[in-house]
Amino acid sequence: MLTLATLGLLACRPPEAPDTFDEMMVFGFVHFDDEDPASLQSLGEKLIPWMDAHLDETLDGYEIAAMSDESLAEAGVIGQGRGDILGVAVGLDYSVDIQALADGITSPDQDEIFDIYIDFERTSDMDRGCFLARDCERYRTEDSLHSDVGLGIELWSDYRTNFRNVDLDDGTRLLLHQAITDEPITFNIDALSVYQQYGFSLAWDRGGSTRRAQAIWADMELLDGDLGENLHLSLTISSMKRGAEDMDAYLSGDAR
Repeated sequence: MLTLATLGLLACRPPEAPDTFDEMMVFGFVHFDDEDPASLQSLGEKLIPWMDAHLDETLDGYEIAAMSDESLAEAGVIGQGRGDILGVAVGLDYSVDIQALADGITSPDQDEIFDIYIDFERTSDMDRGCFLARDCERYRTEDSLHSDVGLGIELWSDYRTNFRNVDLDDGTRLLLHQAITDEPITFNIDALSVYQQYGFSLAWDRGGSTRRAQAIWADMELLDGDLGENLHLSLTISSMKRGAEDMDAYLSGDAR
């Protein structure tokens, strides 16, 4: 029979990460801001071996399960709920170590890194240096982006970006990233509407190189049947993969 003390311990136990890749990525987004990092440590302990065993399946990117309204609410995000919250994910490898990646993805000069960025502005009321030195666990920014995503399509968006440092018990360093676009993204075409967009990634140190799992979900509606969901998904995956290539080239001193 369970005692009241045992029940209390069970009730306070952090949630354990799920076993499937789709669910793991949603779990990371939902629990990103948990005060106790134990749930994110649980995610790292499951995601890292999964990615090592299935990397080839993720390198090209593919569609993952949709984000639910319930998951958004659990993450403290008020969803628009006007479209299908489609998700895509990719596996990414960087030739640089995780400290270099942390410097790159938190940089205020993202438009110097990514070819598709036309304009970019990042502001923060937190100390980036403290985060990079790992004296601070978290770093938050407010970002504004004008980007050329290909096929003559340009977009403008404002979003909140969160970064977090977490260590596993074996000393492996995790670098987590979450992005939330609260307001609709503006496009130079009328073929689709993206009401909100959500992103999550988890990167980990591999002894001089870095591996990363990245997912993006879009609450969207197609206004032009000729565009098709597959085109939107493929453009998103292409931009994620190209972004990793740009970042790696920039950080390794081999920028195009």
